[in-house]
Order: sequence, then structure tokens, then C-alpha cells
Amino acid sequence: MADALVSLGQSTSLQETQAWLRQEVTGAVLQALHDLQHPPDCSTARKLLCNLNKNCGFGCQIHHVVHCFAQAVALNRTMVLYNVYPSNYIKAPTGWEEVLQPVTSCGEANEADAQSLPKLNVKEPKEHSDADAIVVDVIDNGASSYDPPAMPWDVLEAVQLFKSRPQIWWVGVLTSYLLRPSSASLARHAAFRASQQWGSPIVGVHIRRTDKLDMEAKLHQPEEYMTHVERLCDQRLPSGWQERAMQEQQQQEAAGSHAQHSECSIYLASDEPAVAAEVRQAYRHIHVITNDNGLQTSSTKQRYSSGGFAGIYDDIMHLAACDIIVGTFSSQVSRMAYEVAMVNNTLGAADRAFNYHSVDSMWYYGGQVGYTKCAASDYTDKGVAIVKAGQELHCPTVHEFNAAGYMQCNLSGSGLDVVLPPQLVVDCGSTLLSSSRTFRPILPEGMRRPAAAAQAAEEQAEVPHVAATTVASADH
Repeated sequence: MADALVSLGQSTSLQETQAWLRQEVTGAVLQALHDLQHPPDCSTARKLLCNLNKNCGFGCQIHHVVHCFAQAVALNRTMVLYNVYPSNYIKAPTGWEEVLQPVTSCGEANEADAQSLPKLNVKEPKEHSDADAIVVDVIDNGASSYDPPAMPWDVLEAVQLFKSRPQIWWVGVLTSYLLRPSSASLARHAAFRASQQWGSPIVGVHIRRTDKLDMEAKLHQPEEYMTHVERLCDQRLPSGWQERAMQEQQQQEAAGSHAQHSECSIYLASDEPAVAAEVRQAYRHIHVITNDNGLQTSSTKQRYSSGGFAGIYDDIMHLAACDIIVGTFSSQVSRMAYEVAMVNNTLGAADRAFNYHSVDSMWYYGGQVGYTKCAASDYTDKGVAIVKAGQELHCPTVHEFNAAGYMQCNLSGSGLDVVLPPQLVVDCGSTLLSSSRTFRPILPEGMRRPAAAAQAAEEQAEVPHVAATTVASADH
């Protein structure tokens, strides 16, 4: 790969090189995941069992499986689900396969088998390395050293060349593998987008309502989301797009049509069907695309059904296909759409780490361990130096932005509180590397740097498996 990068760098732009590298690395990682989940002989494959039926919503359930999957990859075990049917969303024996591709060629396990197996020890994940199969508990009961920000060290080294937030990309690639569409879903998605004048720019907007506001999040009005939509369209479109849209809308109404047409489009997902009518009325100069099945089945009465399973899945995949996502990262649905978008190879830009705006919280991995952040660059405010590039920061894992969209952190050493733009708060390279040294490599040898491979192998043998304190709730 090193020779290919040198040759490519002599004839192409940095962005083209990154796009090529992203495609190669993403393909290799997905192939490694496929090989792990499709062993030559399921009867002899070492397995890790994961209970799908965690008592929570779709995003929470899939993120729980991501937690299981990370352990399986690190331990070189095939992940097998159990309690798939019946469960919250799977109401028919073939319910999963009707919407998604099978997770593994090794079928499903049963709960009786799981109850007789040793549990993964999050403090010493390799404790039962000689067992043919182990079972993983929910992350609420403890994260292991294999949970994010940890990832395979060879993947981290490669992904850092084209992604500014590699640990989110890693969560995204695990999630994307689990959410591979069935042939029926693939056809449904293509037909829907063709019928809706799907183009660019298009903003994915997820507005969270109903029961999620009782304990997990605060209410945010549509204008808090739509401000960012209009800003994007102002940046991407020729001036006067609002006036042109209104003129066309008036012509349509005069002709007896109520169809919306605009150069600026949004895909709107919500768990409250009335939100769509509210947004359409207030923003007539914006083309509002909705998946009616997703809107109707997202209600508290219908979401736990086969239709609700397909509806929420379609919403996530359509949101992830948009240029930018605007939502609330207190919501697992908004976070999951963003994670999948990070891996989506059809969207052009090599790094989509900042193609989002959350109106309430930064991205986090539910149940993740707390770890140190770093300042991406020097930052001054009104002529006063606030932080220096590389300075360590201690930031809450789950928090709300202030009114200006900034976040509060604590300066390591001085203990002073500082308020910073979120794009300046990044993962420290040393933190990511040290957390990833416990992972086995998964890329083909030709895609690893030889010196780095030898060094990481030595360090992996020396690093103890110590689980840190869990600080982020996994149920949001």
C-alpha cells in the first residue's frame, strides 16, 4: 500500500488520494468482518453469543450488538445472536432477514445455550480464551478495553490518513456491517429516492419527540434544526433560492398542485407524524421529503412491530445518505445515522466527520469509558489565548452545548474551565493508540507498515487489560 500511495500522490490531489485510501481500507475491513462472520466450519468456529432482545429501542438494541461485535472482532470469535425472535421489533421468524442480511452464516443460538456459557470478563477479556463459546453482557454492566475508543491498531493507523475521528468511523463500520440491507430493502430504498427527486444539497433532519422527551432529552423546536438547513443551502446554492422556490410553489398552487419543489431539500424523520406538517407549513421554500411508513410506524403504539422495524431502519439509512445530518446526538437514531454516514462511500467527500450539527450533545458511544481529549489547534477568544494545540482537555462524555453551540471542558493541569467550538475538541493520538494496542490486527499484511506491526505486537503483549469506569449511559 505504501508504494501505491507514493505513486498515487504524484499524480492526484490529496482529496483523491484520501478517497482511494478510504475505499481500499473500508473494503478490506468489511471483508475481514465478513470472513469472521462466515467461518469455513461453524461447528468448530469459536463463538461469542449476544442477546439481541435488550429491552430498549432500535438504536439502543443495535448499539448493544455493536458492543458485542467489537468484543468478537478483538477476540477473533464469530458473533452469533440469540433471542432474535420474538423480540421488540422481530415479530416473525424471518423478520430480521426480510429487512437486513443475516449477521452470520452460523445461524442463531438459543437462550438455554447462552445461560450455560461463561461470561466475558470485562476486566480480563481474555480470561476464557480456551472456551469454545462465551456470552457478552450488556455494556451497562461494564465496558471492556475493547470498546471504543479502542479499535484494531492497524485499522487506526490507516484510517487516520483519511478520517479525523477514526474511532467514530470504527463504530460506523461495525454498525454498517450489521445494517447491510436485504435485497428487498435495497430495492425499496432505491425506488423511494427515485420517486422523491432525491438530489443535492439534501439535509437529513431527525426531530425527536414523544416518550424520548420524558427522561432522555429536552424539547427542541423545528426552527432550531431548520436554521442549520437554511445555512447549508445558502452556502451551496446560488443566491435567491428562497424566492425562486416560493415563486414555483405559488405557480404549483395556482395550477391546483400541492407538491413542493425547491433547490433545497431535507429528508425529515421523526417519531411524531405531526412534525412533518408543521415543518412543511413553516418552510414552504424547502422541499420536505418524508417516508410515510416510517412516520406512521414510529408512534409509541406502532414502533414495536415488523412495520416499525422496517420504518426506523429506512429512516436511518435515508438520513445517512444525506449530505449533512441535523439532529440530537442524545438520540441513538441521530448518532447511528451519523456513524453510518461516516462509512458511506457514495457521498463523495473523504472525511464526513463534521458533516453534522447536533442541537443538544456531542457524539458519544453509549456506555463508553471516559478518556482525555486534546485541542486540535491554538484557540483565542477576543484576543485572549484559551488553549494551545495538543493541550489535554477533560470534557464530559454526555453534555449539552451552550446557546452558541460551544462545549465546556476542563484544562488538564490548571483545572480551568474553558468553552470551545466542538470541532477543536479531538481525540489525542496517544490515547487512541494506547487504547487500540490490546486489539489484534485485522487488515491484510500488505496494508500494514512493517515497523509499526512489529512495535504494536510487542506493546500488545505488555499492555494489561484494564477496564475503566463507565461514564456514559447506553440507554439514551
